[in-house]
Amino acid sequence: LDLSSKKLGDASACVIAKCVECNSVLTEINLKGNSLGKAGWCAIFNALRDNKANKIASWDLSMSNQGMKTDASKAIAEYVAVSGVLTSLDLSANWVGPELGICMSEALKVNSVLRSLDMRRNKIDGEAAQQLTAAVLGSASLEVFSGVPMKQLHRSFISSSSKARHGCVRR
Repeated sequence: LDLSSKKLGDASACVIAKCVECNSVLTEINLKGNSLGKAGWCAIFNALRDNKANKIASWDLSMSNQGMKTDASKAIAEYVAVSGVLTSLDLSANWVGPELGICMSEALKVNSVLRSLDMRRNKIDGEAAQQLTAAVLGSASLEVFSGVPMKQLHRSFISSSSKARHGCVRR
């Protein structure tokens, strides 16, 4: 279902939420380029979270700067935590702050099917970045994080950890 750049707002998001809360056929949805705001995103992701029959496996919300603030970050993460079908999620370039990193780190601890997650170009730093890094490295299902294959990320992490233990890294 492609509803990208249709000038949809919060009211439209509530209608979409009603449609997805009982839908068991839809596998993909594109809502980029709309102005759904935090209330709209919360309604949609809460409906998906509560719909155990939902089959949406891929979300591309990149470069959408959709007004995903703290509440929406929590709703998205709660959906990711319980989704048994979501395999790809692109949240890049939404310029969301540390709350997204914290929420997603919690979701990754329990999600066992997400294979690709892109969170580039968000404002995740400090403790949130550390929590997200630990969750990403601990994920058994994640294959690609922000464009980097996890095998490569694990090798880099292990290599730098080993060098640090042996005094090879300058501080």
